[in-house]
Amino acid sequence: MKMLSFCMMLVLWHMLALAQVPEQFSFQGVARKADGKLASNANVGIRVTIRSENSSGTVVYQETHTVQTNAAGIFNIPIGGGTVVSGAFGNISWQSFPHFLQLEMDPEGGTTYIDMGTTQLLSVPYATQAKEATKWHDGYPVVQKMQFGPDIDINDPDVVNDPDLVKYLLPSIDEGNRLIWYPLKGAFRAGSSVNGKWEGSEMGEYSAAFGSDNSAKGLASIASGVGSSAAGSFSAAIGFDAFATGHTSTAFGFETQSNYKGSFVVGMFNAPQGSGGSNAPSADDAIFQVGNGTAGNNKSNAVSVLRNGNTGIKLDIDSPGYPLDVGGRIRTRHDGATTSGIHFNNSQNVVDGFMGMKTDAQIGFWINNAWRFWIDNAGNGTLGGTLSQGSDRRLKRDITPLSASLGRLTGLNGYHYYWKDKERDQSLQTGLIAQDVEVLFPELVRTDEKGFKSLNYMGLIPHLIESVKELAKQNARLEAENASFKVDNKVFRDQLTSLESKLDQLLKTSPDRTAK
Repeated sequence: MKMLSFCMMLVLWHMLALAQVPEQFSFQGVARKADGKLASNANVGIRVTIRSENSSGTVVYQETHTVQTNAAGIFNIPIGGGTVVSGAFGNISWQSFPHFLQLEMDPEGGTTYIDMGTTQLLSVPYATQAKEATKWHDGYPVVQKMQFGPDIDINDPDVVNDPDLVKYLLPSIDEGNRLIWYPLKGAFRAGSSVNGKWEGSEMGEYSAAFGSDNSAKGLASIASGVGSSAAGSFSAAIGFDAFATGHTSTAFGFETQSNYKGSFVVGMFNAPQGSGGSNAPSADDAIFQVGNGTAGNNKSNAVSVLRNGNTGIKLDIDSPGYPLDVGGRIRTRHDGATTSGIHFNNSQNVVDGFMGMKTDAQIGFWINNAWRFWIDNAGNGTLGGTLSQGSDRRLKRDITPLSASLGRLTGLNGYHYYWKDKERDQSLQTGLIAQDVEVLFPELVRTDEKGFKSLNYMGLIPHLIESVKELAKQNARLEAENASFKVDNKVFRDQLTSLESKLDQLLKTSPDRTAK
């Protein structure tokens, strides 16, 4: 016959009293001796055991009390306030499993306990757990700790196949608006579950997703917006149909894709570029892109930066082949103090060159601390040095000598003129007319797409050389002829002198005849 009859006052005090004495609940019982008589005014030993899931389940908490009964054999103990034998009363997961209370007593006040029975806790001490709920509206911090029951050995290598683990798994979520905290994976969801993307198997550990139809399957990933997916570990996808599949990748915007390890994409409808994988980097992977496409079949980028450092700017430079690859024209501006342009370093990494504006009306090249070449806004150029053109025989083929250069040059006329275009130099000009030259030297004239002709003045030099040589030959021939004329003339003069001398002698030897 049991020596203790007990009734569990599975009612706590008013909630106010509970808040003042947290994490305990009151138990009242009546102690009787073996003969059925009340154990009045006696010291009795009580051992309290709380078991999880069933009456013979795992012990989650145990404590002891030594208490004195009153004249009616009644005693009161605060469960949760005794001498702790094992467990922690505050760590009992009341909301997760059914719990059972086992009482044992030693009527002599010692520790030779006799089992007095076990009963399920149906409504108390769940008010202790209810105390935590008040924190959600009273401004207190709320902390939930992930704890397995004593039936789960987290050190077991096969713990994932433990049938007792099932109760910790996330149930089927289905579709609709949901607020989910999944302690097993440390994952959080808030918004609308669509297409099974918020089922437990689709949640990455320590991941979070907000909005509608979003997936955060990667480890420590985050997805927000509508239809976005963060599949890579430590990835983030935020926007509309934004996809981050690369490890530590980020996709922001409208239908953006960040496919490569460490890549970052913003904008809309970007055009991914690279040969690497989600966790296998390659030098040609685009790790930063600003998408400016207009549709899924019209993807493009305003900016692309590859892993090797090459940078492309403008929509048609998705795969830049140089450190800076710009589609179209770039612009530099005067900063109020210095002219605009670009500096260049030499092999010692010292600035030794500059290309840019010399003045407001001149652009040129500055090298070795001096302007070496520049052109003004009228098209006039100035060169501080020698202009050389490639002319090595080894670079040429089908070499033939010039002919008839002199005759053709004599067919040209030089002119003075002024340019009609007021933007060009309006001073008096000297030169040839391209149409005239084209008739005699067609290889020296070019016609542009608008029909305007230009003249290669440098190409006239070889013809001038050949003409000078031809004139030199003609001059030599004339000089030879002139020398011959001089010889003949001397002979004639000598002969004339001889005749004159003879005539004089003749006249002198015939005086009489002369007189007559």
